[in-house]
Amino acid sequence: MENTNLKNSKHIIKKIPIIIVIIFLIITTILFIYIIPNNTKINKSVDNNLFVQQNTNYIFFDNYRNMLQSNDLFYKRIYNYDDYIKEKELWTELIEMNPNDFKDYFFLIIFGSTYKTTGLYISNIYTENNKTCIELKRKDKWLIDDTCICAKISKELDRQDLEIINLPNLVTTNGKYIELDEITLNYSKEQAINDGCIVIENNKKIVSNNKNELDYFFENKKNGILRLYFYRTDDLSDYFCVKYIQYNNGIININWRTYNLKGNEISPTLSFTGDTLEKDSNNKTINYVCSNEMGDTELVCFIDDN
Repeated sequence: MENTNLKNSKHIIKKIPIIIVIIFLIITTILFIYIIPNNTKINKSVDNNLFVQQNTNYIFFDNYRNMLQSNDLFYKRIYNYDDYIKEKELWTELIEMNPNDFKDYFFLIIFGSTYKTTGLYISNIYTENNKTCIELKRKDKWLIDDTCICAKISKELDRQDLEIINLPNLVTTNGKYIELDEITLNYSKEQAINDGCIVIENNKKIVSNNKNELDYFFENKKNGILRLYFYRTDDLSDYFCVKYIQYNNGIININWRTYNLKGNEISPTLSFTGDTLEKDSNNKTINYVCSNEMGDTELVCFIDDN
């Protein structure tokens, strides 16, 4: 009886390495099929034939009511030719698709209804986990009827979830100045002055020796970058703000971040895009303002008129 038990034990021990190998292969296969592809960031462009896009417009404004929403934009994915034909009755100038195209591609329509969500184009598509990410950027020229984007996209980039990311227009210094996202909480007004920023105390008084640069930038409207450093230190607040303004062939991009010294916090980068710079005086204050085609305004700064 003891010999039989011993033989069975030896037989089981011999099988253990085989069982471990089988379990390892199963786990590896699951990781390869499900987890690894879903975590791979695919960064493709039109040149790779993974997506083709063009702008379109609505025939009926209520189209968006049957669409999903992501970050203030509406979208709809279409996976068969019959549904595509129905959409062609609702939108103008959709990219041409035939029944065979839907074997390898799906169709996407993106719709915006505000200044911030119109006049855009797809700059990048990639996947992240179980999500398709669509990055949008603003065109150089905004048109009031440029409300929709349609795209023919490879199913290689299709995932269960979809997120539309409306990227801000970032000021590019091309290495001439320190980039905005490289500025830390330790960036002092003395450093800002040495870097050539226009330094404004308590949001109203320029303490650097380059006030004329502010007026020149707003009055002459020539391509270039203006950098402002605002600081305030009192019993109620202790912070500074850095703002970059770029004028490029009639397009003005503004980026800024606020640095809270008491809370040891840096705000996300905020942005505004416009096409007009204006300077006006009001109650002994000079206001420097940027506005866009819709009449939205951003107060760049204001200083005492003295």
